[in-house]
Amino acid sequence: GGGNGDVLGKGTAFNAAQLTFVPRQILEVLPQNVDENVKGLIDVKLKIGTEGKVIEHKVILNTTGSQKCLLSVIIAAYKSKWEPVKIRGNNVFYWVEKTYRFN
Repeated sequence: GGGNGDVLGKGTAFNAAQLTFVPRQILEVLPQNVDENVKGLIDVKLKIGTEGKVIEHKVILNTTGSQKCLLSVIIAAYKSKWEPVKIRGNNVFYWVEKTYRFN
């Protein structure tokens, strides 16, 4: 049978929705507007590590059609900082969703 053992195992990442509160973004870095003709939004899911830094990302939506804008968003996201989350005294990883708008 097995089972999944410790719920707070090392690779566990929570969705922000599963947490009892919404983690704050401590430092927001905005992407540079690399092309002022670009309009649209870029939706990313960010995996926040135990230090509050982005350690992984997934692009959910990019309506700008611009790779430059996407790169600019990703660079900004990795420079930003989030509130570390503790569950039962242990820092945990978690995913947050963030939308960057260009208009």
